[in-house]
Amino acid sequence: MDACLMNERLLCTMLLDHRYAYVDKWIFPVTWTEVESWISFYDKKTDSSNCSSTSTSVDLAEDIDDFLESSLIADPNTPEDIKSELIRYRAFITTSRPSYNDPLDFWRGNKIHFERLSIIAKELFSIPASASVCERCFSRCSDLINQKKRNRIKPETLNSILTVAELAKLERAPDVNILDGSDDTDDSSSSDTTIHI
Repeated sequence: MDACLMNERLLCTMLLDHRYAYVDKWIFPVTWTEVESWISFYDKKTDSSNCSSTSTSVDLAEDIDDFLESSLIADPNTPEDIKSELIRYRAFITTSRPSYNDPLDFWRGNKIHFERLSIIAKELFSIPASASVCERCFSRCSDLINQKKRNRIKPETLNSILTVAELAKLERAPDVNILDGSDDTDDSSSSDTTIHI
């Protein structure tokens, strides 16, 4: 559990999960204020008003007038906007915790009120693309569970079997020099890397 509390992405995800957000017992050594400061890392919304280009044919007086007018109008895309959304989100969560069971449903229903946070939530709650190694392990796991003899296997036992199988596979694999791509062993001494569970 302590290792999880060092994972900033996980803590930011907990902040955006309305079931766990702002409950101090879940993140005891860390404070929610710290997590709020980390969430701005995931804010990818760009400010398009700062990227406007001016043409050379526009009169200088109009440019100055436009500049003065734009400086008086509050820009909705300022960096403080994420902070103000977090303040409103905290007030919303602490006053009446929503009854949604699914955080994705919560953000689907509240994306109008918390535009930036809903975009960040979509990124943090999305399932990352997996590598083929994970998919092979998952396939082996389902093959193991679908066997008649082992369909009542405990998750801890299954985890141990898969861990031992992967460690054995690593130990039997030939050493590969990463820099030049050559094997340190010759082809005659390479062993079968198929794992039978």
